[in-house]
Amino acid sequence: MAASKEKKSRDLDMLKGMLSNDDTLLVAGFRFQGLSVKDMIKFRRELPDGANLLVTKNTLMVKASEGTKWEPISECATGMNAWLFVDENIAPAIRTVKGMQKDWKKDGVEVDFTGAVLDGKFIDPTGIAALEKLPTKKDLITMVAVGIKQVPTKLARATNG
Repeated sequence: MAASKEKKSRDLDMLKGMLSNDDTLLVAGFRFQGLSVKDMIKFRRELPDGANLLVTKNTLMVKASEGTKWEPISECATGMNAWLFVDENIAPAIRTVKGMQKDWKKDGVEVDFTGAVLDGKFIDPTGIAALEKLPTKKDLITMVAVGIKQVPTKLARATNG
């Protein structure tokens, strides 16, 4: 059964809202063909805070991204995609997906990213693996705090030594 114009309009408005949200830093296409509803529910539950998974038509995603920094996402809008919207916690979200992929592969289901957009640039599926290594905001704050704390400590040691 085809979706009504009202439903498509609501879905389009919801997608535009998620894309225009300042907290959204990454949008990734995820091929989910072969996953059961049970698997998708488990997948959604295991995603970290700030990561949302939506299943919507590729044409709606392309329309919602037109004229925005997310427009390059149209390069991967083919096949059966679920769309992953991620805030500042990019690495934990990617690690969660990779962990789930290993579980699904054991069950004989091959799923993978089709591409992503980060900071207005398209990232192909092979480049997404590098995003796992990105530090979280909390990690960055910790690194800065440690760096700031080291300066007076080193200065005190130098003046006492």
